[in-house]
Amino acid sequence: MLRGREGRGGARPCPGGAYGGREGDGRGGMESVVFIFSLINCCALIFLSVYFIITLSDLECDYINARSCCSKLNKWVVPEVIGHAVVTVLMLISLHWFIFLLNLPVATWNIYSMILALIND
Repeated sequence: MLRGREGRGGARPCPGGAYGGREGDGRGGMESVVFIFSLINCCALIFLSVYFIITLSDLECDYINARSCCSKLNKWVVPEVIGHAVVTVLMLISLHWFIFLLNLPVATWNIYSMILALIND
């Protein structure tokens, strides 16, 4: 006895598609790209944070002077702010409200501190 797709042992298509996304809404590809970019950007921001801590630790132990420390760290402040702001805006555009609301205070603080530093210079 042959069974068709409706039978007990037949292969059925997944209701959510191959990757669990909703069918027909067209957001599956965009969500994947957004989250892959966010993951890469998060790894880069973590690397920058570790680099900042190591450089500040070298300053504390008098391995480098203050001027050298500032020149090393200041060139990475703007890319850090831009990276965080881009991820925050991407989460807003892709309608991930919870992740957007988690990133918003940190992005706002980074932008505020950068503007404050530019005003004081």
